[in-house]
Amino acid sequence: MSANKDLPDCEIDEGTGEPQLILEIDDDNIAIITLNRADVGNALSSSLLHELTQKLSELKGEKSVRCAILRGAGKKAFCVGIDLTEMLDSTPAENYALISRGGRLRGALHAVEDFPYPIIAQLQGHTFGAGLEMALSCDIRIAAEGTRVGMPPARLGITYPPEGIMRFLREVGPLTTKKLFLTARQFTALEGKEMGLIDWVIPDEVVEEFTMDMARDIMKRAPLSLVGLKKSISILAKGGRRATSDPEIAKLVREAVASEDAHEGLAAFAEKREPKFQDK
Repeated sequence: MSANKDLPDCEIDEGTGEPQLILEIDDDNIAIITLNRADVGNALSSSLLHELTQKLSELKGEKSVRCAILRGAGKKAFCVGIDLTEMLDSTPAENYALISRGGRLRGALHAVEDFPYPIIAQLQGHTFGAGLEMALSCDIRIAAEGTRVGMPPARLGITYPPEGIMRFLREVGPLTTKKLFLTARQFTALEGKEMGLIDWVIPDEVVEEFTMDMARDIMKRAPLSLVGLKKSISILAKGGRRATSDPEIAKLVREAVASEDAHEGLAAFAEKREPKFQDK
């Protein structure tokens, strides 16, 4: 995977001497974000969460990037959740600040959710706890067959933050949320798909290729449509029927309809050719 942009240096993991987060932009202008702590299951340290938030903020300025992939280093884990070793070395007050509203976990999850373009979660291996919530904060989830998902807080004596529980309630409903949190069991990728946690389950050896193909397809879509649709879906999912009159959604619809890309899309359809969108 080659990077074709000058990207800021990443913070080094003190335990391994390796960057704990890798951000690459490939030749198709797809951003590939890798949680690079494979030796600890790509666990989310406070510094990693902070860096992920920063990198996503910087990516907003890369106008050519209209799709991102979030993945974990190695094949054993996408992300096993919050770094429990770090939590053991911290005070209860510090741990509460990390995971609650305004903390670094919430900040990183909101940065993923609020990124203007689609983010695909490529899941391979263990996807637990805050790692599973991070996958849910992405727009599309593609999992290798060997992936396992679960929410272990009840095994650890922890009550999960309410914003996190609300995300699960919105995405998969109360019955599945209870099944995940109250049993604290691990589930297979196929079981996760049945629950609505995963969109596609793909053989392990081709999951990366499948994910890249989907990202390339998304890159062909109209940029204004992608931004408008993602934002509208987010507002409607949180606000329900009352949000259909949200002025921000109306503005997004008006701008897209009046855009040059809308004219190009309609012309391409009539002429039976692929559209060439210019983000205008």
